Amino acid sequence: RRMRKLEEEQIVLQKKVDERTTELKQALQDKDRLISVIAHDLKNPMFAIVGALETWIGKEKQMNDADKRSLIGDTYQSSLTLQREMLKLLDWAKSKRDEILCHPSDIDLRFVTNNVVLLLKGMMEDKKITLEQHFSLSHYTFADSRMMGTAIRNVLSNAIKFTPRGGTIRINGWQEGEKTFIEISDSGVGMSEEQLSQLLNGGNATTPGTENEKGTGLGFRICQDYVSRNNGSLSVKSKQGEGTSILITLPSSGKELEVTDLPAEKTPEMSIDRTILEGNTLLVVDDDPLICNNIKNMMGEYLQTIVAKDGKEALEIAEEQQPDVILSDVEMPVMNGIEMSQALGQHPKTKHIPILFISAKNEE
Repeated sequence: RRMRKLEEEQIVLQKKVDERTTELKQALQDKDRLISVIAHDLKNPMFAIVGALETWIGKEKQMNDADKRSLIGDTYQSSLTLQREMLKLLDWAKSKRDEILCHPSDIDLRFVTNNVVLLLKGMMEDKKITLEQHFSLSHYTFADSRMMGTAIRNVLSNAIKFTPRGGTIRINGWQEGEKTFIEISDSGVGMSEEQLSQLLNGGNATTPGTENEKGTGLGFRICQDYVSRNNGSLSVKSKQGEGTSILITLPSSGKELEVTDLPAEKTPEMSIDRTILEGNTLLVVDDDPLICNNIKNMMGEYLQTIVAKDGKEALEIAEEQQPDVILSDVEMPVMNGIEMSQALGQHPKTKHIPILFISAKNEE
């Protein structure tokens, strides 16, 4: 009887171990997928920035002032978009949950698509691809805005990747009954039946684009997953040598769309009272010279700006030059920002100096 009880307890214990092992494997898979999503979302805007800079380096002498200003403006907008994407992704990843959550709401698919187009504009212009858009929507779409932005961005970036220079990409959106449809088609190289079958069956193989652009092979699987999580479907039609068409179907919302035009991208206006800053000195402390130079260039016309590469150097400068305020990173070699702050507070010449910390860390 005792042996039987021990055997039953062992079976129960083994079942619990198996359940925990399955949960752990699922958690690891979800975390791997999260890393893939973040890397994929940041890849495209970074490619746009790198492409613009490569154009500048290779064609600077042939470019006139207007072209240079336009290229700088495009690079700046891509950088802003990259910054926004990083902040959104960091907030999303900070939830510390095993499962990637889906939060559907009433979204205007025109605005989601327009943001993606602005993000990939530089890549299309570089390949001289013509983009045609047409939306005929009367209601909002009920879906997770971030997930749909990721899905549309992946489909559009692949269309750019596999469309030859001078080709055409079309985006059409419409609604029928309680469904919303968005179709992205291109005049690109298309796929063979074998390639299409491999794509639809979860294959990871990736091929270079028409100008040897690289891919991860993960994007389409992410699209399928995100569309499915939003109670939608995704279908692909492709013919080798003629192009590819991808249709995403999503549930429509019962809320009617407001009649409005898509907003133009605007840079926020900022007003600074120079009298507050005149005659003051700012000490910038960061081990990244690019960040130091950017802040110095931004603030240099308003007040005297000096830089230090770590906390130790900042202590020496602060004691000698007595800055009015210190703007510092937290994580730095030799001496970090917290150690520097403590040392400044213990010195009679520097304990009165206010310190502002800037850091990518947001857990505390």
